[in-house]
Amino acid sequence: MDDLDDVFWIEDADTLDVIADPVRMEILEQLAEAKTVKELAQDMEVPRTRLYHHIGLLVDAGVIRVVESREVGALTERIYRVSAKSYQPSPKMLESIEPRKQAQVILDSLFATTRADVIRSVEEGLVTFEESADERTVEVSRRGFRLAPEKLSELIGEIGELFARYADLDHTDGLGVAALTVVYPTTRRM
Repeated sequence: MDDLDDVFWIEDADTLDVIADPVRMEILEQLAEAKTVKELAQDMEVPRTRLYHHIGLLVDAGVIRVVESREVGALTERIYRVSAKSYQPSPKMLESIEPRKQAQVILDSLFATTRADVIRSVEEGLVTFEESADERTVEVSRRGFRLAPEKLSELIGEIGELFARYADLDHTDGLGVAALTVVYPTTRRM
């Protein structure tokens, strides 16, 4: 199969809009492993006809790519995979979009994707919001506190190190875990 680029640099607002859609965000997560549209539809539990438009947009933007094609009867079946290990806005793109739009598009897509993922996990019994003395499966909180400005970067770095310490991407039998963390200076009084 195809080697992944380290980073896909998002160069313009149109590409950011393509990626930021919650359905397409889920497709990107699913296509960390190469799949056909049929396999993708099964994993996402949606009709495959619902995915063709999204797949087309992602391919046209270069965000995913065809890594293999094979003949299945009279049809050509394509296998898709993400183009890169991570997707990041380029400095050029960040300069071209007003900061409010940047924040809105990025946060809307992250929150919508996370909401859909948590709901699916609740429906499948993987997540419960009830406290259990034995085992916690979810942490949902919002905390505000005062922090010396020079400590903000340190906090963000430590969160990244914590995630890296627990991430075992090579452990195929492990439990899939997602985390969304937003750490930012706020205008609210803490």
